Amino acid sequence: MIDFRPFKAIRPTRDKAYLVATRSYVSYNEQALVDKLNNNPYTFLHVINPTEARVNNIQGSDKYKLVRKTFQKFYRDGVFISDERPAYYLYRQSTSQHVFTGLIGAVSVLDYNEGRIKIHEHTLTRREEMFADYLYHTGFNAEPVLLMYPWQMKLRQVFERYLLMRPEYEFTSTDRVLHELWVIDDANSIETIQAVFSNIENVYIADGHHRSASSALLHKRLQNEGRTSSESGYFMAMMLPETELVIDSFFRLLENSSAEEQKNIEEFVHSSCQEISPNQPLNSGEISVFNGKEWKSYKIPDGWFVGKNAAKQLDASVLFDHILNPIAGITDAKESERLHYMPTPEGRKKAEIWAVEHPHSLVFELAPIDVETIKKISDLHLVMPPKSTYILPKLRSGLTIYDLNIH
Repeated sequence: MIDFRPFKAIRPTRDKAYLVATRSYVSYNEQALVDKLNNNPYTFLHVINPTEARVNNIQGSDKYKLVRKTFQKFYRDGVFISDERPAYYLYRQSTSQHVFTGLIGAVSVLDYNEGRIKIHEHTLTRREEMFADYLYHTGFNAEPVLLMYPWQMKLRQVFERYLLMRPEYEFTSTDRVLHELWVIDDANSIETIQAVFSNIENVYIADGHHRSASSALLHKRLQNEGRTSSESGYFMAMMLPETELVIDSFFRLLENSSAEEQKNIEEFVHSSCQEISPNQPLNSGEISVFNGKEWKSYKIPDGWFVGKNAAKQLDASVLFDHILNPIAGITDAKESERLHYMPTPEGRKKAEIWAVEHPHSLVFELAPIDVETIKKISDLHLVMPPKSTYILPKLRSGLTIYDLNIH
């Protein structure tokens, strides 16, 4: 059912892959970004954030045209090569705690439009349009959408053969992640992979809702202009077995304007919820609260979950509906200037420091949700609240590039 095909990647030469591949642009603070750009002439950040655009504050479609121009220069200078025949790309990330083994290829826009690629988040129209315009002018995907699929023995057998070979790329990034990539271009393996996915009814977006939606929007725009290509009906994705996906949560950092405001929220939580001994890790239906001095853990009342759909029964939804909105006065969990989010892997200590630096603030910690919950909410066509999941692995930009062939 899933149309997942190989493609001819444009990618860094073997000796430059570790220099080119980069984290997502938005994950860098200003100082880190400047350091990268000043000290690494090969980083893909130069492509997606061209010097001319930075210096002259060029935005929108004019900036995107400069992105394509810089990309073409990288290609002419020999930083990138283009594979001669279609391939899948077996990609493995290894840390001290986890190993992720996924397959990069091109997945059909039609599968997305017809609901075989399932979603659990709403996308913002303005962001969809912005990303679609970016793709329209640059003509390439440089960061795969992360999709999860049910584990398949036949795929693992293909992977095992390649994992015994020397990888095309092998490098460790500064965040202590080992990256390895193998090119799968033999006919038998390609046929097996395509056959397996053709028998999978649905896959689920783990990370990349806006990128998926913008690819569909781009294809519609190209259809209206009568200038589609066979490549523009697909977008780059990495398929990861759902058994390997790691789902973490976010600390919710609430800024209060006064000690009284902080006290009112704490008293409401304490009077409404059952205090329990500090529980690490947290279980579903429990929250921990830090007031700048101490953590307290609570069991959420069962009544707060009654009569709600699966999305509204998530701890993040219950916290918003019963505490953050009516007691703290937060009306929009995504746009509020008082409510901030910090991935829990960054550590409790960092959240505690934030609370100490912001007097009268509170930190809320929730248990992570599981894969089956994501699938259930997607199957029911429901939507999760903002920052419900922090997904690993985080994929790199510029390691494999999908040419849309529209220029």
